[in-house]
Amino acid sequence: MSLDLVKVAQDLRKEHSVEMESKLLIILKVKGVNVSLFQSGKTLVRGEQDEKLARTIAEQVVKYI
Repeated sequence: MSLDLVKVAQDLRKEHSVEMESKLLIILKVKGVNVSLFQSGKTLVRGEQDEKLARTIAEQVVKYI
């Protein structure tokens, strides 16, 4: 899988704060939590200890793919 991160970032900006964007990676904040979305589709939710909340946040980001 190879995502068009430019398009994905445009869509994400409608509801979330995109902190950084490149052809390989998008870093954004969702509910105050840092999320990294890679061109491969890998999603990394950083700093959230509650696994259930981290999963919910990841699902919110993945729906834009």
